[in-house]
Amino acid sequence: MGLERRFQDAWGDAPTMMCVGETCVALFVSAGPDPAAVDQPATGSLHHIAFRVDRDNFEAARQRFSDLGIEFRPADHGIAQSVYVADPDGHRIEITTYDVEASP
Repeated sequence: MGLERRFQDAWGDAPTMMCVGETCVALFVSAGPDPAAVDQPATGSLHHIAFRVDRDNFEAARQRFSDLGIEFRPADHGIAQSVYVADPDGHRIEITTYDVEASP
Protein backbone atom coordinates (compact mmCIF):
# COMPACT_ATOMS: atom_id res chain seq x y z
CA MET A 1 0.00 0.00 0.00
CA GLY A 2 3.03 2.25 0.10
CA LEU A 3 2.66 3.11 3.79
CA GLU A 4 5.79 3.77 5.79
CA ARG A 5 6.24 3.93 9.54
CA ARG A 6 7.00 7.42 10.88
CA PHE A 7 7.46 9.27 14.17
CA GLN A 8 8.97 6.36 16.15
CA ASP A 9 11.46 8.80 17.69
CA ALA A 10 8.61 10.95 19.01
CA TRP A 11 6.29 8.24 20.34
CA GLY A 12 8.15 4.95 20.38
CA ASP A 13 5.91 1.94 19.78
CA ALA A 14 2.56 3.56 20.58
CA PRO A 15 0.87 4.73 18.56
CA THR A 16 2.28 3.28 15.37
CA MET A 17 1.97 5.92 12.66
CA MET A 18 1.73 4.56 9.12
CA CYS A 19 1.85 7.23 6.41
CA VAL A 20 1.90 7.86 2.70
CA GLY A 21 2.45 11.45 1.62
CA GLU A 22 0.74 13.68 4.17
CA THR A 23 -1.92 11.09 5.08
CA CYS A 24 -1.33 8.98 8.18
CA VAL A 25 -3.17 6.34 10.16
CA ALA A 26 -2.44 6.03 13.89
CA LEU A 27 -2.65 2.47 15.19
CA PHE A 28 -3.18 1.95 18.91
CA VAL A 29 -2.79 -1.38 20.70
CA SER A 30 -5.72 -2.38 22.89
CA ALA A 31 -5.40 -4.39 26.07
CA GLY A 32 -9.03 -5.40 25.64
CA PRO A 33 -12.49 -3.87 25.65
CA ASP A 34 -13.15 -0.78 27.72
CA PRO A 35 -15.99 -1.69 30.11
CA ALA A 36 -16.99 2.00 30.33
CA ALA A 37 -17.49 2.32 26.56
CA VAL A 38 -21.17 1.69 25.77
CA ASP A 39 -20.70 1.77 21.99
CA GLN A 40 -17.79 -0.67 21.83
CA PRO A 41 -18.41 -4.28 20.80
CA ALA A 42 -18.05 -6.76 23.63
CA THR A 43 -15.02 -8.33 21.95
CA GLY A 44 -13.22 -5.00 21.57
CA SER A 45 -11.89 -6.28 18.26
CA LEU A 46 -11.77 -4.67 14.86
CA HIS A 47 -13.43 -6.50 11.97
CA HIS A 48 -11.35 -4.71 9.30
CA ILE A 49 -10.10 -1.35 8.16
CA ALA A 50 -11.03 0.09 4.76
CA PHE A 51 -9.31 2.67 2.60
CA ARG A 52 -11.32 4.45 -0.10
CA VAL A 53 -9.30 5.24 -3.23
CA ASP A 54 -9.96 6.39 -6.77
CA ARG A 55 -10.05 3.91 -9.68
CA ASP A 56 -6.39 4.45 -10.68
CA ASN A 57 -5.12 3.77 -7.16
CA PHE A 58 -7.46 0.80 -6.80
CA GLU A 59 -6.03 -0.76 -9.97
CA ALA A 60 -2.48 0.09 -8.83
CA ALA A 61 -3.07 -1.64 -5.46
CA ARG A 62 -4.54 -4.71 -7.13
CA GLN A 63 -1.60 -4.88 -9.54
CA ARG A 64 0.91 -4.39 -6.71
CA PHE A 65 -0.62 -7.24 -4.71
CA SER A 66 -0.43 -9.46 -7.81
CA ASP A 67 3.17 -8.46 -8.55
CA LEU A 68 4.21 -9.26 -4.98
CA GLY A 69 2.29 -12.55 -4.92
CA ILE A 70 0.04 -11.32 -2.10
CA GLU A 71 -3.26 -13.16 -1.97
CA PHE A 72 -6.32 -10.95 -2.17
CA ARG A 73 -10.03 -11.48 -2.54
CA PRO A 74 -11.96 -9.23 -4.94
CA ALA A 75 -15.57 -8.27 -4.21
CA ASP A 76 -18.09 -6.48 -6.40
CA HIS A 77 -20.55 -4.64 -4.15
CA GLY A 78 -22.51 -3.13 -7.05
CA ILE A 79 -21.89 0.48 -6.04
CA ALA A 80 -18.27 -0.24 -5.12
CA GLN A 81 -15.51 -2.70 -5.83
CA SER A 82 -13.07 -3.92 -3.21
CA VAL A 83 -10.08 -6.12 -2.66
CA TYR A 84 -9.39 -7.68 0.72
CA VAL A 85 -5.93 -8.65 1.96
CA ALA A 86 -4.44 -9.67 5.29
CA ASP A 87 -1.60 -7.69 6.82
CA PRO A 88 1.37 -9.57 8.34
CA ASP A 89 -0.51 -9.84 11.66
CA GLY A 90 -3.63 -11.24 9.99
CA HIS A 91 -5.76 -8.08 10.19
CA ARG A 92 -8.15 -7.69 7.26
CA ILE A 93 -7.54 -4.64 5.05
CA GLU A 94 -10.02 -3.47 2.41
CA ILE A 95 -9.14 -1.24 -0.53
CA THR A 96 -12.35 0.04 -2.09
CA THR A 97 -13.37 2.35 -4.91
CA TYR A 98 -16.73 3.86 -5.77
CA ASP A 99 -15.39 4.68 -9.24
CA VAL A 100 -17.04 1.56 -10.66
CA GLU A 101 -16.35 0.65 -14.26
CA ALA A 102 -19.39 0.71 -16.52
CA SER A 103 -20.68 -2.69 -17.67
CA PRO A 104 -20.17 -3.42 -21.39
